[in-house]
Amino acid sequence: MTPELDFYFTTIYPRCNITYSFLSSREGLIYPCHVIQLIVLPLQALTFYVILKKTPMTMKSMKWPLLVNHFWLLYKPDDPMCSFVDLLFCSLVTPYLYIRIFGFMCMGLLSYIGMAGSYIYVFECRSNSLQMNRFRIPSTWIRIVYHSSVYILNCSVFLVLFKSPEDQETAKLDALKIEPCPTEEFFKYDVFIPIADYEFQKITKRYIGPGLIFHVMFHILFHVICTVYYLFLTPNKVLSPETRRIQKKFFIGTVFQTTIPLAVLGILLVGILLDQITNSFTQGMVNLAIIGLASHGIGESLAVILVHRSYRRAVWELMTRKKIEKVNYSVKT
Repeated sequence: MTPELDFYFTTIYPRCNITYSFLSSREGLIYPCHVIQLIVLPLQALTFYVILKKTPMTMKSMKWPLLVNHFWLLYKPDDPMCSFVDLLFCSLVTPYLYIRIFGFMCMGLLSYIGMAGSYIYVFECRSNSLQMNRFRIPSTWIRIVYHSSVYILNCSVFLVLFKSPEDQETAKLDALKIEPCPTEEFFKYDVFIPIADYEFQKITKRYIGPGLIFHVMFHILFHVICTVYYLFLTPNKVLSPETRRIQKKFFIGTVFQTTIPLAVLGILLVGILLDQITNSFTQGMVNLAIIGLASHGIGESLAVILVHRSYRRAVWELMTRKKIEKVNYSVKT
């Protein structure tokens, strides 16, 4: 801590009317997330296994998209001592965030990049598997270019790091002008301030962040609309009723599977937007939203297992060691 920060912490900071709250503290975030990790890792490993080994032929076109999507939700290191270089390799699940000053302590950062692209991949594959879809991408190379372009655009979020100040101690002093009474962790631990320019912070919050979110949602909704239109509204009459029934059931299951974790992520985003309007989102509420985000792996894994009958059957057989009779449908989805 520099002499300036030390002076602020010992002289000015005590005047802040802040009462200690375990939920607002660093430990109040780390401990619940560690408990969640103990619960979610075996469940996610089980989900990875059933997707890899128990995906039936009727779902084979979605096997790898589901694996890719699940992989980005599976890799979640939460080392409390993460260096600046490690930031690029962490998956954003348990950051201690100061949302008003764009500051955080790196305790594992959510890989928005990979996760957002994996959701697009899931729905694009579902839409692309419909032969009657005039917007499907038949060429493998074009699909590679498409998904690579989406990924690269998502990576633009890291451009803010090129604007990050080299003198972090001075950046922290400037941040105190915006948020004069942060929690004690701001002074006691290495808080990284990626954007010190207040005007650029506002541009990021109002335009860049929402723009990237809109970009991802546009692609997801486009493929969802194509699937709904060609599967439900104008179904291919060449397909048998049983094939259409299986396709519809699987699509509905995929929607439920992806909606649960996205809804949890939405809690944090809504909280940030509300804070922009009311300036009332406390650090405890931020930590609670992050804990909810860290638990999305539980919801995602349960959704994968519960919404798809073949995975439910596989897990039941593993638990009871009883073989369940299957009805094989030789249909292509």
